[in-house]
Amino acid sequence: AVKHGFAKRKHGVISIYAREEQGEAVIEIGNDGEAIPEDFDPTGAHGLGMRIIQRLVTADLHGSFSIGPTDVGSIAILRFPIADDDNDSSASVFNSA
Repeated sequence: AVKHGFAKRKHGVISIYAREEQGEAVIEIGNDGEAIPEDFDPTGAHGLGMRIIQRLVTADLHGSFSIGPTDVGSIAILRFPIADDDNDSSASVFNSA
């Protein structure tokens, strides 16, 4: 959100929203910087950060990850199940005490 979205300017806004929706955690990270191309494919990204997020959300948390442009910048959306059972690996993100 910072490195690529604001590469051509010094200031901008990053928004992070988290909510529970039908048993899933939904995290939205957006910026008002340069929009990501509409045809951007995060599964084919060459950057290490994008690969780490893609792997963490899809393989480890059994969720989904999407990224794309908005009217004012870009947004990334992470969705993954919230488990009721404390032993379920998808709940470990919230139970890291």
